[in-house]
Amino acid sequence: MEAPDVASACQILCPAVCRQGYGETVFWDCHGILLVEYMAHKSTVTADLYVNNTLKSLRNALKEKRRGLLSRSVMLLHDNAPVHKAKKVQTAIAECDFQEMNHLPYSPDLAPCDYFLFRHLKKHLRGRRFSSDTDVQADVTSWLEGQDSGFYLAGMSSLPAKWNKCIELNGGYTEK
Repeated sequence: MEAPDVASACQILCPAVCRQGYGETVFWDCHGILLVEYMAHKSTVTADLYVNNTLKSLRNALKEKRRGLLSRSVMLLHDNAPVHKAKKVQTAIAECDFQEMNHLPYSPDLAPCDYFLFRHLKKHLRGRRFSSDTDVQADVTSWLEGQDSGFYLAGMSSLPAKWNKCIELNGGYTEK
């Protein structure tokens, strides 16, 4: 396992799946949000759905928002969720010419989505009430798209130090 440097951390796309009932999948990098998808309440992301919908939508978002990135190396920072490890998903990732940067199981300290993005999103949502899933989705999307690029750069720039700390601890948990 080798830690990324700050420059390569800025080339990583972070997929984040919120597992707290609303089924949002967010892809982001150091420049901002690439893709936000919502599923029906209490739905599950399956390998078929991830391959046929999410990865295709991601490729389209990359073409639209990060022109030229597909001709270079696209690197996904996947956690160890079963959907990410499914053979069908691994095959599709290879067919898309995406690279994968995996991290150790149970290491949310290495997932910028967990230690950064969702932490800030939860602060934004704390204490708020919504009348429908659509209202939650609109608010979350607005908040995600309303953050400036410095916000996303800060989240990705801290990854190399966290990765190095994990290497120093031989894979130990490094949350604080």
